[in-house]
Amino acid sequence: MFDLSHNSIGEVWRKARRYVAERTTEREAEQTVLILLEHYFQATRTSILTHGNRLLSESEIVTVYKALKKLRAGVPVQYIIGFAFFSDLKLNVNSHVLIPRPETEELVMLIVKDHPGKAIRLLDIGTGSGCIPLAVKHLNPNTIATATDCSGLALDVAKSNGRLLNLNVNWVLADVLNETPPFAENSFEVVVSNPPYIPEKEAVTMPEGVTAHEPHLALFVPDNDPFVFYKEIARQAQKWLVPGGRLYVEVHEDFGREIFDILVDFGFSGVDLLKDLQGKDRMIRGTWLKNQCNFFLPG
Repeated sequence: MFDLSHNSIGEVWRKARRYVAERTTEREAEQTVLILLEHYFQATRTSILTHGNRLLSESEIVTVYKALKKLRAGVPVQYIIGFAFFSDLKLNVNSHVLIPRPETEELVMLIVKDHPGKAIRLLDIGTGSGCIPLAVKHLNPNTIATATDCSGLALDVAKSNGRLLNLNVNWVLADVLNETPPFAENSFEVVVSNPPYIPEKEAVTMPEGVTAHEPHLALFVPDNDPFVFYKEIARQAQKWLVPGGRLYVEVHEDFGREIFDILVDFGFSGVDLLKDLQGKDRMIRGTWLKNQCNFFLPG
């Protein structure tokens, strides 16, 4: 691909963009190649433009070429470099966890805004990389955070992020659909989840980089029961939340109204369906006001 007799970083930048753009858009190619060059060579767009004649060694060329082959094959750039940024945090990621999305940052900010500086006990269901509890705790150090995941490999990633960031979270291996996690009644002021919510039939319309490399366990739900996680989380949250505690969930943009109705049916009050910065229905919050003896558990 590269002529090593012309191995300036400016030339690599130009050729790499063309190479990657053969399988994606020019804009995405430019963004992802720049991430690689910054990661491997501390090169910014400005430094490439002003010092484009900086020479790379043959071993450096080989390193970036291997990464570009993965990128063109659809591997997300975050998996190639091994980390992603989320709410000002640098998080380890690999193929066992979803790459944190910007809309999930908005969910974090909603929780923090609703509980400014308060000492809250928070439970995250299906934590993946740990992005939600770690970001909330980073922004509000008074948070006492607990997080579950059904994947031990995902929890290993989350635990490593907690250690690297020096943020203490109680990590619990638990499958909310097949067991009752070991939490006492009235244990949390906040329960939050970004559960799997994409119907399996939508996989054919999604980018290859997502379907071929990100964990299906964290993405997809059966076509015949796409709200299975929301129903079980709402059911369990009735026990876990203190009176006045809040449940927050991220939702599929096409199913906001249905999940809104699920929370209402389970007895949550003041349920809000909220849009993200793109104007899409993405977040729902509801308040639990009923006492334990008044649970309403739909069949």
